Amino acid sequence: MNFIKIIIACCLFFLNINVYAGSAASIHFEFNLTKTTTLLHPPYISGIVNDANDVAFAKGIIVSITENSKPIFSTDYQIKIGSSDINVVAIKDVFVEKNNGEATIKIKPSTVGYSNITLTLSKGKSAEELVIYYAASATNEKLQTLWHTGFSDASAAIAIDDNYMIVGDDENNVLSIYDRKQSGLPTKIFEYENDLNLTGVASKEVDCEAAAKSLINHNLIYWTGSMGNGGKHFEEKPSRSTIFCTKINGTGENIKVEYKGYYTELRRQLIKWGDRNAYNFSASTAYGEKPKQIGGFNVEGMCFAPDSSTLYIAFRAPLVPITQRKNALIAPIKNFEEWFAKGHRSKELLIDKPIELDLDGRGFRDIILLSNKKYLIVAGNSDAEKNAAVYLWSGFQQDKPTLVINENIKLFNIEAAVEITDNGKYTGKVQLLCDDGSSEFYNDGVSAKNLDNGFKKFRNITINLNQ
Repeated sequence: MNFIKIIIACCLFFLNINVYAGSAASIHFEFNLTKTTTLLHPPYISGIVNDANDVAFAKGIIVSITENSKPIFSTDYQIKIGSSDINVVAIKDVFVEKNNGEATIKIKPSTVGYSNITLTLSKGKSAEELVIYYAASATNEKLQTLWHTGFSDASAAIAIDDNYMIVGDDENNVLSIYDRKQSGLPTKIFEYENDLNLTGVASKEVDCEAAAKSLINHNLIYWTGSMGNGGKHFEEKPSRSTIFCTKINGTGENIKVEYKGYYTELRRQLIKWGDRNAYNFSASTAYGEKPKQIGGFNVEGMCFAPDSSTLYIAFRAPLVPITQRKNALIAPIKNFEEWFAKGHRSKELLIDKPIELDLDGRGFRDIILLSNKKYLIVAGNSDAEKNAAVYLWSGFQQDKPTLVINENIKLFNIEAAVEITDNGKYTGKVQLLCDDGSSEFYNDGVSAKNLDNGFKKFRNITINLNQ
C-alpha cells in the first residue's frame, strides 16, 4: 500500500463519527471505494470551477448506507449537507442521488478555495457523519484542459496507447499511469527507488525529466534524471544522473511495468564530450553552479533519431556556443540500445557531433517523434521564467525547426508532450503536460508541490498543430 492510501485509510477511520454517542447506532455511512470511480479517492477531493467534466461533479462519490450491517433498500433516511465555506461550495450545489443501499454525492464548486463538506445521515434517532475535504481550482477557459491529480510535477511522459500514458514526476521516484481522456487520479503507480539501488544514497531524488520510447523494441521506455546539480549548495547528486529502462506490458487497469536496468555514469561522459566540443561543461557542472541558468547543465528531453538507434539527449541548459548562448543543444548517442544492453553496457559509448538548434533563445523541455515522422519540440527558457513554445522539426541537423505555437501556452510550465492519435494514426493534436509544482491553485499561498497529495494536480493541455 503506498503512502497516499495509508493516509486516506487513517482519515476514513477517524471520520466515521457517531453523532449520537449516547445511543447505539443502527445505521452506518462510509465511502464506497469499490464503486466510486478510481479517478477519485475520498475523503480528499480536488475539483474545478465551471468544468462540466470535473470528475467529482460528472461521476460523483459513492457512499454505502447500511442498517444493522445490511444495505438499506429504501430511501427512508435523510442526508443533510453542510459546507464550511458556502462561497466555495453552496449547499444547493451538493447533489445527492439515492439508490438501494447507497447514494451518489456530486459536487459543483462556485469559486476557488477550500470547503469541508459534511454529510449527515440520519434515520430515526441514529445518525452518522462523513466529511469530504474539498478544494476547487480555477478552470482554463481558453484551452482544452484536463486536470490530473495525486501529483503536481509532471516532467516526462510517454503515450502507451490512445487512452493511457505513463508519467514521470521530478519530485517523486514514481511512474504513474493516467487516463488521457479524463481528469483525476492515476489508475496505477509504480515506485522505482528500490530498483535503482538508491536506498543507501543520501539524496534519492532521481529528478526524472525525460523519457524516450524505443523505436525497435516498442515496449521499452528509457527514463533519465536531469543530471544537473542539486541541493542548497548546487552540488553533484549521483541519483540525478541515473538513466534507467522499463518494459511495459498491457494497458489500462492491467498494465505492468517491469524494471530492466540502469546506468549512472552518463553525466560524466557528457561532460567530457561537452569539453571536447568547446562547451566547457566542466564549468557548467562545477560546485555551486545552478542547473537552471543559461550556462548551466540540465537535461530535459530525450528521443530516438530518424535512424531509430541514435538517442538524442536534449538540454534545457546550457545554451551554446559559450560566446553567444543562443542555441539549444542535442548530444546524439550512437547505437544507444546496443550499448545499454539491459543496463550492462556491452560496448563503448559513442557520442556523435553536437546538434545546435535555434529555438529563439529557449532550451529543450521535451522532444517527441510524431506519427507523421516529424519531431515536436517543447521549448522554454533555461531559467524559471515562463516562455513556452512548440516547434516542429525534421530530426536532421541541417533543417531548422519551425515555430508552431507560443502565445496561447506561453505562461505555462510545459515539460512533457504526448501525441493524440486515432488508432495510431496522425490527428495533428498533442497533449502538453505541465510541471505545476510551483503553481498556486487554491488562493492559499501554497505551491502545489507542498499540498497534501489529495489536492496536488497538474494540467494537461490539448493543442492542434494544424491551426
